[in-house]
Amino acid sequence: MEILKLKNPHLTKIVLVLTGMMTVMAGALIAPTLPSIQSYFSSVPSIELITPLVLTVVSLACIIFAPVIGYLLDRISKRKIFLTSLLLFAASGSAGLYLNSVWAIVASRVILGLAVAGISACTLTLVGDYFEGSERNELIGIVTAFMSLGGMIFVPLSGYLTQFNWHLPFALYLFPLFILPLAFISIPDLKIKSITTGKINSQVPAKDKTLKKTVVILIYALGFCSMAFLYIMTVQIPYYIKALAIGTSFISGIVIAVLCLFETVSSVIYGKTSIKPINVVAYFFFLESIGFLILSIASNLWTFIGGAILVGSGIGLMVPATNTLITVNTPAKSRGKYVGGLVTLFYLGQFSSPFLVRPLITSSGYSAPNGLFAILGVLCMVFFILNLIIFLIISNRKDKNYFFIESSN
Repeated sequence: MEILKLKNPHLTKIVLVLTGMMTVMAGALIAPTLPSIQSYFSSVPSIELITPLVLTVVSLACIIFAPVIGYLLDRISKRKIFLTSLLLFAASGSAGLYLNSVWAIVASRVILGLAVAGISACTLTLVGDYFEGSERNELIGIVTAFMSLGGMIFVPLSGYLTQFNWHLPFALYLFPLFILPLAFISIPDLKIKSITTGKINSQVPAKDKTLKKTVVILIYALGFCSMAFLYIMTVQIPYYIKALAIGTSFISGIVIAVLCLFETVSSVIYGKTSIKPINVVAYFFFLESIGFLILSIASNLWTFIGGAILVGSGIGLMVPATNTLITVNTPAKSRGKYVGGLVTLFYLGQFSSPFLVRPLITSSGYSAPNGLFAILGVLCMVFFILNLIIFLIISNRKDKNYFFIESSN
């Protein structure tokens, strides 16, 4: 088996972590600018319906393109896809700097979605290819943490720049141009069969263990839930705080920042510890349940923040856990396909969350006993109990390979 040793694994890690920052910020970065864009193009018919597309079409494009990217990652150079995606991200994302047609901006955002799908799938796949063991798990946690950190840094900066001109926030999408030279020298071409950061093992197992299809579907579902919960919180927090009359839009931004902060901390903790992913599922549903139930009865800001902290902490554990389960437990030759599927479900959760909760909010509102957060809390508690029952059943089984099938290399 041919082995490639990374020349500078630390630089490779830095590049993968920094590119992780761009994936979540890609769509949300421009959110503070939407009112200004709508005002500027006020003469365009149905502009109130067109403007949100500037935000949502990125996730929709990711849903469409991520499976294609995953398929290509297993067949052509991952390095080329990665570098091309960085260039596309900068070119399409920054197009709003000079475009003066709202439809042209929407079209550029479709291309941005393609680039985001490429960066997201490449980043996770390359982490799985380049690193192993605890080093890989730690890096996945850090990459996930920086996804949240990217939103905390770039979204407020976008709001600040919008005060001067609505075009200016699009300049933030040029960020990959600073990463590109580092990526060029630290991301090797993957035309080889195996990669290591230094520990060479010449023994090749005859068979790989890979997850059963039903287990993969469950992991995808957990990825969908974690991203749906994140976007439910970020979108609905301002409306709920306004309905409770406990704060201004600035306070809403602070609460969202706190949620993202604890999501970041949880992701780092996941990477630094040896928590088993199956245990993370239990922690996730327990934290989400208690957090949502607290939100459903919140009557003051501090109680509200407490609920948001628990929800953010659960999401921060679950996202890197799903990433780890897919990257570690799938064969290298088809890892891109599985990662592409996970990325698709992540962005499907983002895109669909407003549509899933809107009927419930319209009919029952947010608060207990039958509001949005109360129902989410009860559902998560049910899944937490089911998870405990399943764990007790499988822990007593003699066959410990119930999650896997064996596939020949």
